[in-house]
Amino acid sequence: MLDVVKVLSDLISFPSVNDPVRGIKPSYDIVKYIYEFLSNYGIDVSILEFNGYYSIFGSVGDGEPYVMLLAHYDVVPADVSRWSYDPFKPTLANDRLYGRGALDDKSNVAAMMVALAELSKLRLNRKVLYAFTGDEEVGGEYGALQIVKKLVSDGLLPKYFLVECRLWRSITKAKDSLGLIVQAPGYCSLLKREFIELVGGWEDLLTEDNDLTLRIYGVGGRIKLVGAEVYIESPTKVLTLIKQRVRWYRGTLEVLIRRWGVLSRLGLKLRIDAFMTYTSPITPALLIPALISNTLLGGPFNLINAILVIPQVLTPLMISDLDIISRIKLSIITLPYVIINSIASIIAITTLVLGIRISWWRTEKLGVRCFIN
Repeated sequence: MLDVVKVLSDLISFPSVNDPVRGIKPSYDIVKYIYEFLSNYGIDVSILEFNGYYSIFGSVGDGEPYVMLLAHYDVVPADVSRWSYDPFKPTLANDRLYGRGALDDKSNVAAMMVALAELSKLRLNRKVLYAFTGDEEVGGEYGALQIVKKLVSDGLLPKYFLVECRLWRSITKAKDSLGLIVQAPGYCSLLKREFIELVGGWEDLLTEDNDLTLRIYGVGGRIKLVGAEVYIESPTKVLTLIKQRVRWYRGTLEVLIRRWGVLSRLGLKLRIDAFMTYTSPITPALLIPALISNTLLGGPFNLINAILVIPQVLTPLMISDLDIISRIKLSIITLPYVIINSIASIIAITTLVLGIRISWWRTEKLGVRCFIN
């Protein structure tokens, strides 16, 4: 097995700074290093250049594109006077590796490089795509965006993506057009530093993105939805999904309780929307009790069950850019999915009412593609 710490140390030693103010772009040296590393393992690899920014792109395995790995090797400038160690000389101390980019994002680059090297030794019947970009710190226009365009033009888009993102997108797009509250998604948000500082910075909560969203609107700020195509993470197991939703539902309700005073600073329209948004985790909890009670009562109450269930089951069939087989499959799993969410909501509300403490936990996830238009 390759030494990922050694690879990360090598990457840190390249000062791949992105500083448009001083006209500095990442050097080609780190691009060459990554390219040669992958080439030595016989991995399909190519270098793409757009407006002076370089990306490394390729794949491992055969068959249809299945999943894509993406990381960036560029870093922000480092003020040496504020560092205990030279930011561009990797230093191992107290079982930690220090250096600019050790966390964001060269650790991911190193992990991917080692993973790709190991994958190249296997006979994969599905294709794993990958890309390393060099302009993430300045927006990604000449890196990730160009990679997406290449995937589309070459017919290489990975097979699986998160359908729920599309539903969230539609709702959020409508709210944005109506001037209502747009929640900052934790996986793809660009927030001005002055707003974060104005509201007192991040707080260690279960749903810190929802908390920050409400506080930003409370000081007169606004979050705008911008079209993008991004990779996010999705739970890989049912138990993981339940844990994730319990945390999200519980955290969202806690934000409402904690920031109740913020609502008074909002206009009437935003106040109503904020209340509905931050009490939305209660709605899924009502489904299971409603289905059980209506079933026991029988007769016309079964019609209520049909009204509750049928629209949700039919929704996936309306996703026009999926083939009919995929739509049918999604429709079949919708009811179990909705019930799982209801269970998670009940757990979240129960633990909140009983005062049972829930800590933030990391959940096992898989990268998927999500469209936000």
